[in-house]
Formats: sequence, structure tokens, C-alpha cells
Amino acid sequence: MGAAGRRQELLAAPLDLVASLVERHSGIVIEETHRAGLRSAIAARVRATACGDLYAYLRLLRQPESGETQQLIEALAIPETRFFRNQGHFRVLRDVVLPALARDGRPVRIWSAGCSTGEEAYSLVIACLEAGSAGSGYPVAVLATDISRSALRTAAEGHYSEREMAGVSESLRRRYFELRDDRWHVKPRVRAAVTLACHNLTDPDIPVPLASMDLVFCQNVTIYFRAATTRSVALRLASALREGGYLFPGFSETMWQAAPGLSLVSFGDCFVYRKGARAHESAGAWEHGSAGDRSRASAGAQERRRASARSTPPTGTSIASPHPH
Repeated sequence: MGAAGRRQELLAAPLDLVASLVERHSGIVIEETHRAGLRSAIAARVRATACGDLYAYLRLLRQPESGETQQLIEALAIPETRFFRNQGHFRVLRDVVLPALARDGRPVRIWSAGCSTGEEAYSLVIACLEAGSAGSGYPVAVLATDISRSALRTAAEGHYSEREMAGVSESLRRRYFELRDDRWHVKPRVRAAVTLACHNLTDPDIPVPLASMDLVFCQNVTIYFRAATTRSVALRLASALREGGYLFPGFSETMWQAAPGLSLVSFGDCFVYRKGARAHESAGAWEHGSAGDRSRASAGAQERRRASARSTPPTGTSIASPHPH
């Protein structure tokens, strides 16, 4: 092996250790194909911490009290989310799930797990306020959590650029946002319905405020985890749901095989999971739609079940630079 090859081998060893520390702390897998992003983030943190070289930085990472692993994760994570992402899920939420959950008149309790910069959490509040007969709305309380403190700070500020508002109609902007200094600011009544907290989904314990949730939105988070991590996270998400509660994953995520007690419920071109339900219960919930809707729902349900039966949670998927959401 030449000098260049030996140097590359020496550099790869500490990179592997750093990637292992990141995965151990956050569950995020950094594949070989994304090591360039890891190297860039490390270089930035080496400069910020004045460590001098990679080996000194690795020693710092190994000191839990330094908090540097969290800082590196912040450097790796670029938030990627938007308002009303996955329109099919929001239709199901509005037309089927909310009317069923809100019958007793108490606030609907929602956990936005991996909320990133807040667009999902605020979308959920707006969806609840817009739902109901004649737009009467449903009372709602959203707990929005993320591992990134930087993303949570943006969510707490609650103002967004024109580009970030692309998924919000003019009528919704007028009702729930205020335009000031070229930024769209979430109105106080929407912000008041959201509680923000830093939480790592790979933590073994579920905090008390996350118990007995009606809904859990966890979208495009587990695609960055190994199968074993996905299984443990799915179990925690299921344990946070009350009986009859709903889990809304991303379209590429399957969790029912990982979490006993969750049943796949299909609605046309999208699916959700329900705790303690049977999949065939979805048919009755969708019967208010047209014959075409029901036909598409039936075909979609069959295909989703076949796909889910064939699939397992992704193994070795990686952080693709964007923050997982």
C-alpha cells in the first residue's frame, strides 16, 4: 500500500468512530456515500472548538460533559420540512380521524415527533382549527419535539420566508399568519397550542407528557435508522398512543411489523396505523366518499398491505444531509 493509501486508511478509522458516536447518540446512520458531509461537519467543529486535529476532536467527542456530540449532530442536520407535507395524510386527518377523536369535546392531543423547524406542528394546529362542521374547529394541544435545539429555536420564533410558506394558501395565511418585514409570523393563538421540547427518539424512556396521545406524527425520521433502532422507536411511539390512537408515518416508513398492537389502516393512496384496531375498520370510515373514492381506497389498501407484508424497516439508511423530517 502506498503512502496515499495508508493516509486514507488512517483517516477512515477516526471517521468510523465519529460516525459510530453519532449513531449511538441519535440513531442516525451515516453511510460511506455521505462521509463527505461528515468530514465537512467535523472540519467546521474542529475549527469552532480549536481542537487542532481530528484526533483531538475525537477525544473531545468522547467526553459526555462537553456536549460536543450534540453540536456535531446540529452541524450535520439541515432542516427539511414544509407546511402541510403529505396532503393525503391531512385529508384523512380532517375527514376521518379528527371527527372520531373529538367526539368527547376535549382537546385532541398530538405529538409531532421530529418536528424540525415547526412547520408540521403549526400545520397540525391549523388543520384542527379548520376542521369540523362549517369550520368550527377542534380544540388541540400539540407537543412538538426534536433532537435539534437549533431547529427548535426556529420553531419557537415562528416566522417563515415566502419560500417556506409555499404550501399555505392565501386564505390560511390571512387567518393564521401576519406578514411583517417580509416574514410570515404565526399568530399567537396557533403558537399557544404548541409546546416545544428537545427530545431524542432513541431515548429508552418516554417522558410523562408524551403519554396517552391521540395522534403521533413521525414522518421521514426512521428512514435514517437501522432496523433495530426503528423497531425500538416504533415501540415507544406506540406506547405513547392511547388505545384507538393513530400513528402517521412518512409514506416510505412501515412500522406495524415493528410494533405489536398497531394495525395498518388504508385510505386510498395513503395509510396510517391505529393502536388496537383492525385494518378492515378503515372501510367504514371512508364510506362518506364517492364510489370512486371507495374503489381507489380498496385497491390502495390491498396494495399497501402487500407492500407492507413484503417490506421491513430500512437497514443502514443514512442521513442525506437534510435534517430527518
